[in-house]
Amino acid sequence: MSIKLKLTVFLSLLVAAILMLNLSITYFWSKAGMQKSAIDRMDIISKQIGESIKSYEDELERLEKAQEEKLLAASIAIRSSLDPDIDNVTNEELVKLTEELQLEGISLWVRTPNDIVVKKSSKPGEINLGSNTMDYWYRAFQQLFARQPVNVGFGRAMPNFWSGPFNFATSDPDLILKWGDYYDGTTNYMINPFMRGDVLVDFKDSVGTEKLIKQLLQDNSDLVEITGIDPAFFGKAPIIKIKKGQTRL
Repeated sequence: MSIKLKLTVFLSLLVAAILMLNLSITYFWSKAGMQKSAIDRMDIISKQIGESIKSYEDELERLEKAQEEKLLAASIAIRSSLDPDIDNVTNEELVKLTEELQLEGISLWVRTPNDIVVKKSSKPGEINLGSNTMDYWYRAFQQLFARQPVNVGFGRAMPNFWSGPFNFATSDPDLILKWGDYYDGTTNYMINPFMRGDVLVDFKDSVGTEKLIKQLLQDNSDLVEITGIDPAFFGKAPIIKIKKGQTRL
């Protein structure tokens, strides 16, 4: 092989090596840049979701507190309007008070040897409903009747009053309700006014986290999935309740 040919081959290999090196550097630099860009973008989206969730939770808490204060005021009004002996109270009186106070219903609970049950109510389906299978609700009722501050890890407690989280009604699982429970020792029953949770459902549908995530997925075609994990419940089995044959989480 002549020197000229050898030189040509050497230069060709050198140019090819330089080109390969340049392509490799460009590839890894571009890959690193794209990865950083993707990470930065996901960080921005995560922060956006986090701020939206915080804003949503704050507003939801404000709405819940407003309803809890209304239920407390209603409980005091009911106590002032009814006879302290449940045997002298009629279901018709409760229906009338429900309308006057713009509530969904009013139930009166009494203690029995093994349970706390509804004896009178503006809703016929509530009468004779027991609570000893209602987990922390039953514990809250027991504490109220014992004139103790309610401490069950859920809901909001105030003097002589406790309001649990929004939940499906046992007597009508299609309804989401907010309950208040009041007992100050002046009656032989616990007062339980309740109201519709439509405000929660409407608020969740209009500005809730699920709507935000759906919108982000629609607006960013390269996003495949967004998952949120609550450390308080992660890894734990879901709490499933059967209410009138219907499964509710």
